Amino acid sequence: MSRFLLSILLGFIAAYLWDFFCSQVIKQTSFIILGYRLHHSIYGLVSILFGAVNRNQFLKQDELSLILNQIVTECIELKNKYVTGGEKMSVDYICVFSQSSQEYQRFLAAAEQIGKRVKETKTGPVFRFNAAHRTPAGDAKILKIREPDITRFQKGDVDFSTNYSGFKNEYGSLNGFSLIVRDNFEMLELKDNHFNVLVYFSSIPPSKLIEVEG
Repeated sequence: MSRFLLSILLGFIAAYLWDFFCSQVIKQTSFIILGYRLHHSIYGLVSILFGAVNRNQFLKQDELSLILNQIVTECIELKNKYVTGGEKMSVDYICVFSQSSQEYQRFLAAAEQIGKRVKETKTGPVFRFNAAHRTPAGDAKILKIREPDITRFQKGDVDFSTNYSGFKNEYGSLNGFSLIVRDNFEMLELKDNHFNVLVYFSSIPPSKLIEVEG
């Protein structure tokens, strides 16, 4: 193996190990913001150093689908840890959190191939899948690609459809759940530092909300 290829390999290994360290340790401390600023800086530096090698490596549709289903699978595990009822919940919305500008562009390019832009937000565009995207929790309807944000160091989030009023009464006051109120809807956020995802339960499913706003 040439010295050049070895340096590339070592660079990616270092970036991966740092990412793992941040997700498992730093996010559980009071230095979360500083830690993830360092994380994004190192990730970006590696991307710049090895950009010449990676600039043609576009994210394929099946690769994005795999990432989405990994997010959904972990969200199911988080949900099942706290939600003990027998209600079957299907995924309505998936959001992918980009960790660098390069990753954001790769996610966007892949999302354009499997969905149609239906909304622009301050934190990234929202897509409606061209065809039903099958996940371990049913067919997802909406996809969002979120811009890099030091407050969103997780992989992503999922919004599950549920009987919101009854669900809120049963779980809204329990540890791990937080109520978030918007202008025309509200939702419960489920968060656990042992998981690298977030879960939401909205009073109006995001797919329906987009139809109303549209």
